[in-house]
Amino acid sequence: MRRDTILALLVLASGRAEKLLAERISALPVKDVQCDEIWGYVGMKERSKPSTLKDVDTLGDAYCFVAIERNTKLILAWHLGRRTVRDTRMFTDKLCSATSGHFQITKDGFNAYPDAVERSFGADVDFAQLVKVYAAATAMQAGVTNHIWSFAELIGTATLQ
Repeated sequence: MRRDTILALLVLASGRAEKLLAERISALPVKDVQCDEIWGYVGMKERSKPSTLKDVDTLGDAYCFVAIERNTKLILAWHLGRRTVRDTRMFTDKLCSATSGHFQITKDGFNAYPDAVERSFGADVDFAQLVKVYAAATAMQAGVTNHIWSFAELIGTATLQ
């Protein structure tokens, strides 16, 4: 098979899978939903894009927003985009369509969520942001890096409201 044939089949299959998800995962009663984003990149990382490609949306950082029902592990909604207010709102709108009833949404500290959740759900959900606090990694303490490449010891949590 040619590469173009395989890619065309993947596009067809993914479109049908997305349609099936939208049809089957709709207005489900849930109790506890956890949301997060998975980071990746297409072609190159955002910070390494040359100035001539800064406005090209099909290259650079990509985030897959995911909402999972905590008890059943069912994926309720997903959205692929940037970590922006606009994409966060598109994701919470999809989650709103997938769920029903009054339930808890828990998320990390990304600041676009409080407004997006309120606009999509109103007062129909309880929303909390749970922020994990880690001890500084050894490499950070030594000044070798400013990033945590593997998680250090969890030393606490903070709930934002």
